[in-house]
Amino acid sequence: LPRLYNIYKEMGIVTSFQNMLDNIFIPLFEVTVDPDSHPQLHVFLKQVVGLDLVDDESKPERRPTKHMPTPAQWTNVFNPAYSYYVYYCYANLYTLNKVTA
Repeated sequence: LPRLYNIYKEMGIVTSFQNMLDNIFIPLFEVTVDPDSHPQLHVFLKQVVGLDLVDDESKPERRPTKHMPTPAQWTNVFNPAYSYYVYYCYANLYTLNKVTA
């Protein structure tokens, strides 16, 4: 998963970080519950064994704090910190794995 929120936001493709998470994870939840909802994605996911967050590691990161906005409130053009991305991707993947259990 490329960390391109800031680019998508500047282009007007997403309105918030939550919108980006929804674009990634809602189809995964839908196909998990009903494989016929996205047959090609269902076949593709049979081959996937992991995900990676991709970014330029040379860029400095802001430290996350307890006062960071929720993904729905993250509407500015700045990319969230790596740990912010990781946490929300982890939370969605954890929940997705519980749906399949």
